Amino acid sequence: MEEKKSKVLISKKSFVTLIVFLVVLAIFAVTFSTLYAVNMQRLNTTNVNLEKVYQRTFYDLVDSVNNTENKLSKLVASTNSSYANTLLQDINDNVTNAEVQLSYLPISMNGISETTKFINQLGGYTRTLSNKTKDGTKLTTEEKSKLKELYNSIYGIKINLSKISKNINEGYVISANIDAGKEDYNNFTKDFKKIKNQYQDYPTMIYDGPFSDSTLNKEIKGLNFEVVSKEQAQSNLEELYPSCEIEYKATSNGKFETYDFEVDCEGVLLYAQLTKKGGKLLTLSAIRDGDDEVLSKEDAIVKAKEFLEKQDIQNMQCVWSDKIQADAYLNFAPEIDGVIVYPDLIKVKVDLKTGKIIGYEASTYYTNHTERNIQTATISKSSAESKIESEYQIKNTRLCLSPIEYEGEKLTYEIECTKKGDTYYFFVNAQTGEMENILKVIKTADGSKLM
Repeated sequence: MEEKKSKVLISKKSFVTLIVFLVVLAIFAVTFSTLYAVNMQRLNTTNVNLEKVYQRTFYDLVDSVNNTENKLSKLVASTNSSYANTLLQDINDNVTNAEVQLSYLPISMNGISETTKFINQLGGYTRTLSNKTKDGTKLTTEEKSKLKELYNSIYGIKINLSKISKNINEGYVISANIDAGKEDYNNFTKDFKKIKNQYQDYPTMIYDGPFSDSTLNKEIKGLNFEVVSKEQAQSNLEELYPSCEIEYKATSNGKFETYDFEVDCEGVLLYAQLTKKGGKLLTLSAIRDGDDEVLSKEDAIVKAKEFLEKQDIQNMQCVWSDKIQADAYLNFAPEIDGVIVYPDLIKVKVDLKTGKIIGYEASTYYTNHTERNIQTATISKSSAESKIESEYQIKNTRLCLSPIEYEGEKLTYEIECTKKGDTYYFFVNAQTGEMENILKVIKTADGSKLM
């Protein structure tokens, strides 16, 4: 009998415990559901707000491009130098706005590098012409011809942006198409890539030194290394900036897979990308105001070479230099058996007050760098120089390996000349004697540029 009572008591206790457990579980479920609903509502609100920001930025970009196309069409038809100057200033303002708007959209810059490069160079070229026409100087026939090329290209961009705009009006959601997954580029980037694919090539305008951004190879030749961890990449960066605070930010999966870091050097913020393969510094940029210069350009070249040697990048020669405010802009290329190898170019920016490296671009170097068997010139230096017309004064001649678009690397003589105060670079094939390329230096308020 006692045993039965005990069993009944145990059963009642178990029943009460079960009831309490179910009540607690129900309370937890209600609480969780409420929190989940609130969080989902917040998330949906955030997504809606983000989409509004993206769409507003996109439509601002469309306006900037449409205005640029409209002003360019008037500029091409204009014969009045004063009116042309006004149009050039307006175009430059619109292009500057477009550059900012592009940077705020969720696009992989690696995916639209040719489009962004074209827009940047369009801004530089119109600014150059604007400075030229301030005093009433008219545009030349050659400049008008170049502007027609630019108009055709910006018109192509306008048409494709209109197509994306139409898709958005029909329900296309930008924020729903930015998850790249395992793809190199997200869907929104792929839509932008069509801008370049469906229209003519952008005109060639090389601005900061010979072949400064010529990348002939689709495959990356210069990164034959194992993948490193982000900790190892950060350690590599710390060796370059030992006294600075470094914080890992993200990874990028464009043409180059990189670890991205923020570097705080005495209040100057640097943004660095290091390759996953080998942990090599790929790009570096800074946000800062210019200061008074202390170092000379020659000092900057020494600082830059030391920076390259820390990364085991040897035999680099400064092949182009310029100074803008208190910064030195330097292009380095390897010299092999007396031949400058332009395809393996690295750009370095040096703060002339502190001597710190505040800008770096090695994408071209790591894309093209490989062991080469450089051929011997079959025509003489004097024979190459004889190809230059008499009105040009030859200042310097040297052998170089030049990246020629669609044709690969060619051994050429680089012949620096002057004419009526302007500087030109002629590139004569060192084996056939044919003229491969001509570049002209344009002096502007923000540095020397080539085109």
